[in-house]
Amino acid sequence: MHQIGQGWSTPEDREKATRFAREALLSGSEEPKTNAFAAHALAWLAGEHDIALAAIGRALHSNPNCFDVLIRSGWVHAWTADFDPAVEHFLRCVRLNPVDPLLGHAYCGLAFVHNLKGEYEEGTEYAKLTAHNMPGWIFGWVHLAISSAYIGNFQEARGAVGRILELNPSFSVKQYCVISSSKHDWMLEKAAEGLRLAGIPE
Repeated sequence: MHQIGQGWSTPEDREKATRFAREALLSGSEEPKTNAFAAHALAWLAGEHDIALAAIGRALHSNPNCFDVLIRSGWVHAWTADFDPAVEHFLRCVRLNPVDPLLGHAYCGLAFVHNLKGEYEEGTEYAKLTAHNMPGWIFGWVHLAISSAYIGNFQEARGAVGRILELNPSFSVKQYCVISSSKHDWMLEKAAEGLRLAGIPE
């Protein structure tokens, strides 16, 4: 999944990741992290949001205070526009482990949600936290470009675009749409328009 998100994958990687996620769920394992990562993969890569919600629900039932499970739950709920539990789970991650080196995943989820809700100032703050905590992860810069463009801060948006293109010189609006997950079309369209405003090529 990380390779796909960064734009470093081969065409076969998406199929492999999806197949491995399905195999993990079919294995009958009730290990919470197994179900959480499989749910994350199926929601993101295959758009199988209902299956993902069921799997993440089992993971949360087994371990409701697991950092990794909560981050994945936040994203699965965010991609289905179920924003209240998404925000709750991301913020619980911050409270549980405020110095975790992967906390940027939770901050980015909060940026994603606030941007979709039109709360771009909050989106900008969480996107900056993501970018500062995980500067090599492209999605922090993506959501900083989106939020900055929507509030008219084009200098900051262009700076974020520069970092995106350093990490992945071929990044485009089309590629974002391919590597993103959204249950509803309006979610993808809103993010794509923000990237266009920021200066990401079509």
